[in-house]
Amino acid sequence: MTTNLEEEDTWICPNILYDFWMSRLSGTEWKIISVLCHRSIRYKGNDLLRSISIADISHATNIGLRTIRPSMKKLVALGLAKKTPMILRPHVVSYLLDNLEAKDKTE
Repeated sequence: MTTNLEEEDTWICPNILYDFWMSRLSGTEWKIISVLCHRSIRYKGNDLLRSISIADISHATNIGLRTIRPSMKKLVALGLAKKTPMILRPHVVSYLLDNLEAKDKTE
């Protein structure tokens, strides 16, 4: 079965995610960073749409909130994600992709 993908149906993922981070992140962390990356690239320049809540990450990855929270904490500690209040829902904490060039603090 072949699929004819249109350009708008694809997105570019930075090589550093595969070359450096993929082997250093758990499966949950990898899924989360993939969602953050997709949102960041798809809605580039629009923080209103780029940020995503833990509940939305849970829905996108089919991973429970109790599993996502510690993984998000690690991604923030590594400098790959950052917390930010949602613009339309300031009482909800959301996350953005941060610095993919961050040094691995686990080595």
